Amino acid sequence: MLSKWLPQEEILAISRTLGEHSIVPQLVALLSYKHLNESVRWRIALALGALGERSIVPQLVDLLPNKQVDDYIRGRTAEALETLEERSIVPQLVTLLSNDQMDGSVRGSIALTLGALGERSIAPQLVALLSDAHRSKSVRGRIAEALGTLGEHSIAPQLVALLSNEQADDYVCGRIALTLGALGERSIVPQLVALLSDAHLSESVRWRITLALGVLGERSIVPQLVALLSNEQVERDVRGHIVEALGALGERSIVPQLVALLSDAHRSKSVRGRIAEALIALINDEQHVRSLADVLFMSDIPDSIYRALWPLSRQVGVRIYVIDGPEGTHLEVEKRPPS
Repeated sequence: MLSKWLPQEEILAISRTLGEHSIVPQLVALLSYKHLNESVRWRIALALGALGERSIVPQLVDLLPNKQVDDYIRGRTAEALETLEERSIVPQLVTLLSNDQMDGSVRGSIALTLGALGERSIAPQLVALLSDAHRSKSVRGRIAEALGTLGEHSIAPQLVALLSNEQADDYVCGRIALTLGALGERSIVPQLVALLSDAHLSESVRWRITLALGVLGERSIVPQLVALLSNEQVERDVRGHIVEALGALGERSIVPQLVALLSDAHRSKSVRGRIAEALIALINDEQHVRSLADVLFMSDIPDSIYRALWPLSRQVGVRIYVIDGPEGTHLEVEKRPPS
């Protein structure tokens, strides 16, 4: 056996630098050799993928359900199959993914491999597995991630329906929300916006919906998101995340509305802090700087606004002065002279 002739750390070096395909069968055998250090074996698995020797694919697939092989090594074996890009094994991998007798971490790795292999025809099967609440939530989370990698847009409505299921697990729903962002299917954006005010969904799930909305980049929803900021029935933290989505969408026309919300002392300080952060990202002209300067002397304006206003003023070509007058302290903004 190869390990008798070389130090363990040399095995990977041989496979990568020499590309010696004659040692491949021995490397495959070493994966199930428990006397060999686990860290060496997972490196061997990755090296087998790097070698690109597709003739070993059946042997690697056979290792996946083999309980005599460590779970971690089987997971890395799945990664090697991803690198080998052999799509003919996709049906076998789907069968293994649905095998609840196998370790969840191994099936999670198989799910990610299926996503990377890019065979979109299996998307309905993966959605069916994702919908099965009796299956491991960690595996279902990986399936959701795999669906995002596959990029099959037609499944987006089914995923939105899963989000609306009151019995669904928060972790799984969160992964589904992020997948919807990755799919880039904008037709489901109105449904996602409606879910933001659905109290049956946890705040963590709705936070991930806001992340998806930011990624999807559909600016037509900006008025609806701004309206939600004024809806006291929507939890404070959710509104804070909506502000983050507005910042990601980059719609500068809403700056005056955000400044007005920032200056409303009746609103949550934490939400106003998020609004301040969004404003820092959106402000890009003199009028924006002037409107923001007008609210600086409110007692609970976040420090981040003070720190950001001066570099923002330089960016747009104005100067800000603090003036102490008979009517109190205020700011004046003037254009910078040309250099």
